[in-house]
Amino acid sequence: MTVRITRTGRAALTALNKEARQVSDDLLAPLNPQKRAQLSDLMRRLFDHAYPPTA
Repeated sequence: MTVRITRTGRAALTALNKEARQVSDDLLAPLNPQKRAQLSDLMRRLFDHAYPPTA
């Protein structure tokens, strides 16, 4: 099965990605790049603990 995104869907995705980046930048504005990376690492660890990979 092949699923393809329409032009309208692609435009919506592009707009949503732009908005998500802006929200992320606004939320993380108080953190420098090192702190952002640290937060990302910690969040990944929490996610991996909550949803361990299955074999």
